[in-house]
Amino acid sequence: AERKRRQVETVGAKSAAARRLKLADKAANLAAIAASPPPWPAARRRAYLDWAREVVAGCRGVDPALEAAFDAEAARLSAMLDADAARGAA
Repeated sequence: AERKRRQVETVGAKSAAARRLKLADKAANLAAIAASPPPWPAARRRAYLDWAREVVAGCRGVDPALEAAFDAEAARLSAMLDADAARGAA
C-alpha cells in the first residue's frame, strides 16, 4: 500500500521518458487483466484499475497516443467489471 501511495505521489516529478514507460506499463497491465483475469476478487481488480488511473493522472501530457491506449484499456476493463457485477460474478 505504501509503495502504491508513493508511486501516485511521485510519478509527476519523473522524467518524460519515465512517465511514458509508466503509461505503457499500466496500459499493458490493464490489457492483461482484461484478457486473462487473475484469480483476484472483482473488488481487487477494480481497486487496481482505480489505482492505475491515479498513477496515470500524473503521467498525462507526455504522450497522447499512450494516454489514449491507457484510456481505451481502462474503459474496456471497467466495462468488463461492470458487466461481471451486473451478472453477480465475483
